[in-house]
Amino acid sequence: MQHAQQHGQQYGHDPDDNAVYAHAINHIQNNQSSVQSSGFDPSQIAQAHESVTGPTNSPSGVQHTGQALGGAATVSAIQHMAGPQAGQQGANPMQLISSFMSGGGGPAQKDQLIGMAMAEAKQMFSDQSKHGNVAPGTTEQSAVTSAAETALKMFMQRQCGSSGSGGLGAMAGKLMGGGSGGGGGGAGGLLSMAEGFMR
Repeated sequence: MQHAQQHGQQYGHDPDDNAVYAHAINHIQNNQSSVQSSGFDPSQIAQAHESVTGPTNSPSGVQHTGQALGGAATVSAIQHMAGPQAGQQGANPMQLISSFMSGGGGPAQKDQLIGMAMAEAKQMFSDQSKHGNVAPGTTEQSAVTSAAETALKMFMQRQCGSSGSGGLGAMAGKLMGGGSGGGGGGAGGLLSMAEGFMR
């Protein structure tokens, strides 16, 4: 987690973002139990990405919350980490999430994902604000913090799935087909895994 802030600054090309990123990192470190136990809905995150990255002058007048911006930013971070081939193959958000959840990676990749997601959220908030597409009460900080939360949840779910019975295939299958629900055993394993990484 110690290098996530650095990744965010490097990816966002703005050293002045230090305070925003630091606040988000401190939040997920100080609230790791609640962050991990809250879970996430892949389909909701995919929909948020499609909505946020779509035409900014959409007649639907969608106003994005910090949570939606954070989810969309995490998918964009995953897309960038996947490389140019992801865009060339026309991978949709659900495919990107599924592919990510079936992968591996250690603490270094966790920091990279969180850092890139925070930088993406900051940029998305700026872009959407210019077009009046941000929900009342949504701040840059809430979007960046939500991105850090979502990135950590997704990474830890992936790590938990890779070490649990049934493997990543089962975990990815449940996430893609079963919504946001999960068993108590999975949540407990996730928390234990989180504590190990956060130390």
